[in-house]
Amino acid sequence: NYVITTPRKWTTGETVQVCIFVSDPSSSENSINIELKADNSEEPIIPWRIIQLPPGRTEFCDKVLVPSVTYRNAKLQIKGTLGGEKISYNKDITLATGVAKTFIQTDKFLYKPGQEVQFRMLTVNGPFLKISTEQYPLIWVETPSGSRIVQWNNVENLSGLIHRSFTLSEEPEEGTYKIGVRPMGNADQVYRTFKVEEYTLPRFEVTVKPPKYILGTDTEFSFTVCAKYTYGQPVKGNLTFELDNGGWGSSKKTITLNRQISGCMDVPILADDIQMNGDDYFVYSVSAKATVEEDGTGEVFSGKARADVDRTALKFESVSREEYMKPNVPFTGK
Repeated sequence: NYVITTPRKWTTGETVQVCIFVSDPSSSENSINIELKADNSEEPIIPWRIIQLPPGRTEFCDKVLVPSVTYRNAKLQIKGTLGGEKISYNKDITLATGVAKTFIQTDKFLYKPGQEVQFRMLTVNGPFLKISTEQYPLIWVETPSGSRIVQWNNVENLSGLIHRSFTLSEEPEEGTYKIGVRPMGNADQVYRTFKVEEYTLPRFEVTVKPPKYILGTDTEFSFTVCAKYTYGQPVKGNLTFELDNGGWGSSKKTITLNRQISGCMDVPILADDIQMNGDDYFVYSVSAKATVEEDGTGEVFSGKARADVDRTALKFESVSREEYMKPNVPFTGK
């Protein structure tokens, strides 16, 4: 005559539904009282509360707020009258802590001494990813040796997203730093790492541009190599260009060319020089590496590229055609 439903697991700090269903709503009394009590405690987690089925209704669900407690197991006691029958039950309930995820994002991963480190922080709760506006009891930054260099206590979080920053010293400890946060409640501490080290940007860059396509019938093709400073001016130096046909054993062929370069230049390659169409091996891809040594400084930088060799010059694709072919009637397609 009746059914009572509720999840076996209740999440602390969130609401849960307790629902009652009856087959005959004409009964004079359809209501239950529920109480939630921890296994080893006399004080109830949720004191007795009544759930009343409205007159004429066959079903009703009541939302119950579960307090934030540390208990993991509890008993749900149910007493009352449904469908004209008196009921009394004790059911085991598992209490789970709410699912929370905290994200920390820095403006970059690698910093130089004396630079400003900026980061932001966001916490979401529950299966619907509700943004938390609870304060953070503690946020701190640790050096690679474990010393705290910055700390914030009881950080307000009214908007849900907080921003913090600090400036590194001119001679900081180099290595991997940690940003730590202790969220509210019993959530685990969360960390985000970044690195601090002295570094210099490369003086110039080497790029290798492969041909748009290489056909198996081509006798010659070219790669384009460029060596430019970070501000765009051409680099003068010695170019070493290596090309590998991707073969193995006796079919493997690698050629090395040396040229003087000033900015960009095309490097022509003869197909026969890499045995692109051998007696027992066809090349289907080639790999190129260009190394440039700058005149005067001897600094060396490299770039790589790969190109496929197409063995089919033309490819046809049917995009539309007549559905049926009829004898002695022209058939058209596209």
